[in-house]
Amino acid sequence: MVKITLNKLLKCIGVACQTTIEVQGITDRSDEAKQDWLFISLHGTRDSGEKYLDEVLAKGAYVLSSEPHDDERIFFHEHLHKAAAELLDVYYARPYEKLHVCGVTGTSGKTSVSSLCVQLLNAQGLKTMLIGTNGIQYEQQMIPTGNTTPSLFILMRCLHEALERGITHVVMEVSSHAVATHRIGNIRYDVIIFTRITSDHLDFHFTQSQYRYTKFKLRFSLKPQGTVILHNDDQKMREFYQLNHHKLITYGFQAAHFTAESPVVTDRDSSFVMHDYTFHSPLLSDVNILNTAAVIAYGRLIQVSYAKLQETVSRFQGIPGRLECIRTQAYTIWIDYAHTSDALKNVLLFAEKVKTNRIITVIGCGGERDRIKRPLMAELSAHYSDLTILTADNPRSEWLPQILFDMCPEPKPNTVIIEDRRCAIKHAVKNAGNGDIIIIAGRGNEAYQTIYGQRIRFLDQDAVKEILLREEVPWISNI
Repeated sequence: MVKITLNKLLKCIGVACQTTIEVQGITDRSDEAKQDWLFISLHGTRDSGEKYLDEVLAKGAYVLSSEPHDDERIFFHEHLHKAAAELLDVYYARPYEKLHVCGVTGTSGKTSVSSLCVQLLNAQGLKTMLIGTNGIQYEQQMIPTGNTTPSLFILMRCLHEALERGITHVVMEVSSHAVATHRIGNIRYDVIIFTRITSDHLDFHFTQSQYRYTKFKLRFSLKPQGTVILHNDDQKMREFYQLNHHKLITYGFQAAHFTAESPVVTDRDSSFVMHDYTFHSPLLSDVNILNTAAVIAYGRLIQVSYAKLQETVSRFQGIPGRLECIRTQAYTIWIDYAHTSDALKNVLLFAEKVKTNRIITVIGCGGERDRIKRPLMAELSAHYSDLTILTADNPRSEWLPQILFDMCPEPKPNTVIIEDRRCAIKHAVKNAGNGDIIIIAGRGNEAYQTIYGQRIRFLDQDAVKEILLREEVPWISNI
């Protein structure tokens, strides 16, 4: 970060100021504000920085607000999000310009593709930082975050720290919420990978067209010589061809620059052919073949040889909560983040392809989120599963029985409702037999549930292992 006085910093956004103290930090969080920091009083969807002005002023901080105040320590700017992006650019000296930054966006596959890209980069001996759903990861450290894409203040701080630590490559998941709410500011990307875009977050975007358009807006954040890597199988994704003015590389199962041909999946691994090279991967399912194709396209873009790509793909490590596999002698348990109808269907279709006996699915839907998908999730599970157990996902402040009723308003012969998720998982394990596949869907690697305002630690993996331990059932995991 640069040493700069408050008057010079605010001058960058056209705000007059006579105060010449050296700015010690910039934040939008009242709990972070300190003496001689600048607090940006943003309005969120549920809260407003204006509520915390007395608190931050008492700490000796200065404030930038979109509302006029009669206080010499509070400065006015009408467009705070734009102002914050400019101020952070100046304060941290645009660290993204000196880094190779790869953004990954889409409905499904963001976490897997970004994690696999980092595994690929690490295999080349490069220093990396990964920012996404599972936190911020670098140099054997993992810092939890509350969102797929953290706030712009955290992002810019991370990019600055990456430079300070000699990191050269940053891979980050970019959510549609982050694009719509200006959370990526002026960050520019060398590469943007678009994974599959289906339907999600309609409680926020209202229509699929608006959701898809918001994703496509990310193209404006490419560097001048940047490249788009695009999933080619979905006809609607091809709308992007007319919108894009950068270098475009496609991947998929159908005619693309990087086409995964002759795919083979088993309950243990997968393989496919690309450009006459055969790739073997320990990752499961057709979806992970597609994710791997995106990573190969990225690898070739940064000039990794096919031989090195084959070696790296063969050593890919599983990603927590993404078809995470726990095997017992009798049955197999998959823990997956599938929380949309498309993602759940793909997991169920894979189970249908490799099963030797029954499919048992444990599934719920999050509270205060897209209600339209609730019955679709239950119907899909009931169609493909021999037993469906509907349960809590993350109800937040919504009444759980209402969520479950929305999912299944009428009794179904192969569906039971068990509100407590731990009990639901236990019921699945107790009812599993030889060759069965248990799918625990919806939460992946999420470590907390919020139930009626109370935040409770709950990880599906922990629940499974505790139950197996009590039942004295030996198990092995692919993570």
